[in-house]
Amino acid sequence: MKHILLTILLFVPSFCIADDKLPLLLEEETMLVTYVNFAKIDAAELVRNNRPIIEKLLSDTGFYSPEMLQELFPDENQRKAFENTIRDWDAIAQLVGGGKALLSLTFGIDEAYFVLNLRGLGFDVAYVALPKTKRLNVTMLRSSLEATEFRLRETNDFILIGLAEPEDLGPMRLKSRPDFLEARKNVENYPVQILFAVPDFVRKVLADTKPFLREPLNKIDIAKLVGGLRYKAVGIDPVKPELCAVASATSELAAQELYFNGRAIFEIGFQVWEEKKDGYVPDNEIERKFFERVKAISTWDNLERLRDTIIPKPQGTQFTVFWDAPTIRQAVENVTPLVAPMLEGSILGSRQAARRMDCVNKMKTLAIAVHNYHDAQGCLPPPYSADSGGKPLHSWRVLLLPYMEELALYEAIRKDEPWDSEYNKQFHDKMPVVFRCEENKLGYMKSGTTYFMVVGGETFGQPPQQDGKKYTFHRIIDGTSNTIGFVEGKEPVCWMAPVDIPQEIAYQGVNRSDQGIGSFHQTGANCTFIDGSVHFLSNSVDPKTLKALLTIAGGESVSIP
Repeated sequence: MKHILLTILLFVPSFCIADDKLPLLLEEETMLVTYVNFAKIDAAELVRNNRPIIEKLLSDTGFYSPEMLQELFPDENQRKAFENTIRDWDAIAQLVGGGKALLSLTFGIDEAYFVLNLRGLGFDVAYVALPKTKRLNVTMLRSSLEATEFRLRETNDFILIGLAEPEDLGPMRLKSRPDFLEARKNVENYPVQILFAVPDFVRKVLADTKPFLREPLNKIDIAKLVGGLRYKAVGIDPVKPELCAVASATSELAAQELYFNGRAIFEIGFQVWEEKKDGYVPDNEIERKFFERVKAISTWDNLERLRDTIIPKPQGTQFTVFWDAPTIRQAVENVTPLVAPMLEGSILGSRQAARRMDCVNKMKTLAIAVHNYHDAQGCLPPPYSADSGGKPLHSWRVLLLPYMEELALYEAIRKDEPWDSEYNKQFHDKMPVVFRCEENKLGYMKSGTTYFMVVGGETFGQPPQQDGKKYTFHRIIDGTSNTIGFVEGKEPVCWMAPVDIPQEIAYQGVNRSDQGIGSFHQTGANCTFIDGSVHFLSNSVDPKTLKALLTIAGGESVSIP
């Protein structure tokens, strides 16, 4: 519950402002106030009216594509349930309306402010302010928010939620700020209001120091650009949707200087782009798509249209921009094809990063199990168990089961029979989740693992000796923090099978051979070191470096790349 509440409070970019409440938050250092009046926003209409915009965004980012849905929801039942949900706009409207009702009915929150100060003299630099209501109280909020993460402060009119560690900052240093109050009057009828004003002391510092920017921005007078702006107010009605932005300068002369400095920034940016674009080399396919689309629209005519829209000519001391619903929808249609590759890459990248971290945690578990095995058995686990004739029976994965809370499964397996005996085949589909990489795209989800030892006389995977000799940590001359114990591979095998990667193939490098070290993660593979650390080795790692990290007694001096 606390995460839902915080997400709504911190990331909704808006707050409506009552005349008798705003001055009670304004300090000398206040730079930004954002306000939203939830009561004035019809959640169902918000979803229905913005449906074309949302569908355009989802379509352009490939969100509806089978590939994206497969990526986000590997489980077929979950995927179908999600597909049905995102295409049922009445259900989405009810869901959003339910979130609004939760705020209002459960927490008593009908409006909220986000305040940003340059210095936290009265409270935190940034905080959320909730006007008090009959249902809203500090005790209820403390039960919803972890006290270790947030600090609460109560005034006569507000409950303030900050993110900093508790400290005695004294009373709030309130100050009359006519700039904020005047800014609000321009957008007072909008349920979402964003107010920005430059504190007086900032204007004075800029006037006294006259800072300059480095080339090519040295043509911009930063003191006049920032110091000449009195305030900026943005009003948003997300239901229609509609936007109104008003900026006010300190004088008509300052307004003209703001206008020309703002236009100069566009020109300088375009000139730098023209000089650099031909030498830019994208790192991946997502960047290439984005870069090509940016180049296609990067014309002087497009720049002029954008500049005239964002920086209109001032009327006296004011600049005004108004976007109605058709204008906003047209802007979204123009922008989404451009940003779609980056949004797609962000969605896929976050999923891939999560799976990679899941893989890291599982491979750490393997190292911990090895240490537990060593403590109990007085030796390191061999790559496989063998019968009296030296024939492999079971993988090291089976041997580690008792040391990763899988004792019942270990005892059920017949260790004196091969891993693929008629009796033991029943356990093939009972692979513990710790052996499964979620990035595996080749199936075998119930039985196939891509976690291996590297087997050979020089590596951690020392085959069992006929004379019964056992290996301990003392044999790892190079040190546990410099020696790889487990690696990823691209060819899944049954988790019980005594199959691993021969050292000769592993020495070739990462993703150099389908039978060697590799993974389904992009650009490299995870490797577990015997000390329990996990490092991601890229495809470009030098094979000599890799070999040095794989050997247990090579005596090489090498750092982990």
